[in-house]
Amino acid sequence: MDFLTPDELIGLIERVFRPAPGERRLAILIDLPDRALPDRDEWRSRRALAAGWVRELAAIGAAHGLEVGLYGYRNVRANNAELPAVAWPVDPDRLPTAES
Repeated sequence: MDFLTPDELIGLIERVFRPAPGERRLAILIDLPDRALPDRDEWRSRRALAAGWVRELAAIGAAHGLEVGLYGYRNVRANNAELPAVAWPVDPDRLPTAES
């Protein structure tokens, strides 16, 4: 799996989202497995990738005026489905599993 450097991540955020001067918070979202939709290796890899982005951005974010956090939400069990109204803060160093 290819990884982006911290500078590449900042560049990506600036080019894609074009934050306005007062916009300084970024939430990286991950959907969480459950008993109805069990976890699998590809899903774990994507959560780990997102957690890595959060760690990298947190390390350099202050220098760019950026606060970043990882948030998990109940999986919606379908592509492009409506996201739930609630997400929970997730520690990027302690990713949840279907069992936790």
